[in-house]
Amino acid sequence: MNMYISQRQLENEKQLRETSMKLKMKFTVGRKLFATFAAIILLILILNSINTWNMNNINEQSTEIKDNWLPSVEYVGEMRFLMESYVSLELFHITSVLPEKKAEYENALNQVLDKLNGVSAEYEKVISSDEERKIYEEVKLGWADYLTSSEEVLKASNADDAIAARDLLRESNEEINLLKEKINSLVKLNHNGAVAASDKGDAIFKQANIVTVVFVTIVILLSVIIGFLLTRSISRPLTNMAKQVNEVAKGNLNVEPLKIRNKDEIGSLAIDFNEMTSSLREVISSVTGHSQHVASTSEELTASAEQTSKATEQITESIQEVASGTDTQLQQALEANKAVEEISKGMTQAANSIVVVADLSSSASEQAINGSTVVEVTIEQMNDVQTKVQSATQVVNSLGEKSTKIAGIVSLINSVAEQTNLLALNAAIEAARAGEHGRGFAVVADEVRKLAEESSHATNEIRAILGEIKLEADKAVESMDEGSTAVELGIVKVKETGETFKGIVKVIEEVAAQSQEVSAIVEEVTASSQSMVKMVEEVASISQQTAGNTQNVAASAEEQNASMEEIAASSESLSQLAIELQEIVSRFKI
Repeated sequence: MNMYISQRQLENEKQLRETSMKLKMKFTVGRKLFATFAAIILLILILNSINTWNMNNINEQSTEIKDNWLPSVEYVGEMRFLMESYVSLELFHITSVLPEKKAEYENALNQVLDKLNGVSAEYEKVISSDEERKIYEEVKLGWADYLTSSEEVLKASNADDAIAARDLLRESNEEINLLKEKINSLVKLNHNGAVAASDKGDAIFKQANIVTVVFVTIVILLSVIIGFLLTRSISRPLTNMAKQVNEVAKGNLNVEPLKIRNKDEIGSLAIDFNEMTSSLREVISSVTGHSQHVASTSEELTASAEQTSKATEQITESIQEVASGTDTQLQQALEANKAVEEISKGMTQAANSIVVVADLSSSASEQAINGSTVVEVTIEQMNDVQTKVQSATQVVNSLGEKSTKIAGIVSLINSVAEQTNLLALNAAIEAARAGEHGRGFAVVADEVRKLAEESSHATNEIRAILGEIKLEADKAVESMDEGSTAVELGIVKVKETGETFKGIVKVIEEVAAQSQEVSAIVEEVTASSQSMVKMVEEVASISQQTAGNTQNVAASAEEQNASMEEIAASSESLSQLAIELQEIVSRFKI
């Protein structure tokens, strides 16, 4: 029956161990932490990529304003200023009466034409649309026609025909006014282009703000939720396990099985712990039962030995008194033989029980050693987890540094905007110097200045957002540090579990040692009882042969009495060992 129970226990333990191995490596703590921080880092990288893309778009719009629209406005304004200067010089030429003055004015007219040609060449390089080029071509043709008329005006002026020259100049004013309208159209076209680029930059900036706020919110929520769930999935099972281990360490094996659903090292450790406590309960229950049986058997053996000793004394007296007491002595010898046989059977059963106790103690010791091995493996894996958390912290710090670099780029864009503002201010000053003719250019310069201020404002807001991103990255680093602290606490708890396993192994080894001592004593008692059986058989044989051999029977009875005293002493020792074994087992509550 005991062998059958042991075999079933071994089969159940094997099935539980196979189930534990299937559950162990499904989703370890290390994989959970790696997946968590990988998801957070991925979201941060996506946010960083989107912000970089938006920054590039804003930079493109600012570059387009700086390299295209603003130079176009400057060139067109300068062309208009030079054309008006040319007309003014023509008027001065007509009103001058001295030939040398007229020569100076003609030289100035040539210089203005040279500057105008240079500015026109530069302007052609920055023309960005077909409409703008079409208007510019019309301006060129109109200006060519005006120069043709201007030659006639200068000829009349050089001939001192001021009236004819003024009439020709008056007629060419229509061409100049038409040119001014077309130049104003170019100014308006470039102004509208700059406004459109600025509006596009504002739209990109607003979109970047929305995306950044949404992604930062998502990252924060996911970090908090995942951190809470992960911490709870690690700390709560370890706390429950620590309570159970403390109870077992105090000797209380009557604890509820751990109900941990984690499919990782913690879940595997919980299964092994449940197996260990179950095995310990079975071992302690078996040891308790066998120790009680040994104690009761030893008491019966002591009583039987006392009865046998009294019987042998009576047999000796009867043999010494009369030979007629031979029948009575034979009967008592038969009773003693029966009692000794019962003692021998009881000692054999006690020996078998002690062997079973030793086997169960060995099995429990192996289970506790296996549990200690699992604890060591868990400690190594949690150390690996801590290393991965530290690596993830370094990655988030690197992202914070990249955000700082982006802030530097934003500062550069802000500097470009400030320079643009200064250029617009200078253009406004030049327009003010030009007086009435530069009023339109002053309006354009003011619009450019406003655009530059808006660009500067946008870069300041981007800088603030980057500061928030860096702050959230610092919070992520702090969350990772808290996760690392939780892992360190888990390592301490698992180490305490390992120390508890070692204490359990030590107690089981003490039980095994006591069992071996009891087994040795039982073997001695069994050998003595078998010797006693032989002696009683000899006494019966002698009694049956002849009454004349009563002296020999008396001597044998004395030897039997000595043997029974030894049996009584051995049974008392066995009883004492059983009591000590019960005291050891009583430490545990099952």
